[in-house]
Amino acid sequence: MSFYIELGGVLLAAAFLYMLFQFLKNPVYILSNSVIGLAVLLLLNSVSNIGIAINLWSILIVGFGGIAGLLLVLLLHYGGIAF
Repeated sequence: MSFYIELGGVLLAAAFLYMLFQFLKNPVYILSNSVIGLAVLLLLNSVSNIGIAINLWSILIVGFGGIAGLLLVLLLHYGGIAF
């Protein structure tokens, strides 16, 4: 069990370093992707009323991941895991 926790920590750290590298490489793309992802999340939640909770975690995931983060939040919501 602890192997999976350690593996998850390593993968999370690698993802963070990759995102940091991408941000430093092209900050305009990352910022625009984050803003578009957050806008789509708010638009989807208000127009279609899909019921995703707008809280700190969903905003952080979409803010850091952009469109990919939005897809992750949607998958977690429809899978019944979170949000």
